[in-house]
Amino acid sequence: MKRYAEALPAGIFRRLDHIGVAVADLEAARRRYVDLLGFVELAREALPEQGVEAILLDAGNCRLELLGPLGEASPIARFLDKRGEGLQQAAFEVADLDAALAALAERGIRPLAPPSRGAGGLRICFLHPRDTHGVLLELVEYPAASPR
Repeated sequence: MKRYAEALPAGIFRRLDHIGVAVADLEAARRRYVDLLGFVELAREALPEQGVEAILLDAGNCRLELLGPLGEASPIARFLDKRGEGLQQAAFEVADLDAALAALAERGIRPLAPPSRGAGGLRICFLHPRDTHGVLLELVEYPAASPR
């Protein structure tokens, strides 16, 4: 067994892109994170096709995405009903979403649904939590020329 410092990246994931946090009151959460905790608001976007409104926050070397429901049928509303507010997902950047999904499929890891467009028009896909020990992982593909 390798020690943490000796372990090499698996090659599928480039980096942690953001952590998603489900919140019942998006504006109250934004105020707390920005005004009290010092995060910087980078972007805000409603995603009706996903049933969520998202606010992307920066804290220097990490980003949080606050996720509020757009209606009772929203996946975030269901998450809040079942688990309450809190960590909802971890998102990882991949160089090529299709190649990453193919490599993961060879290892028995299934997507929760087909790839779609997420905030900022980025291609995203969620991995099935049953295949990742209950953790919802999101894969994010940036355009080749996009600054991160």
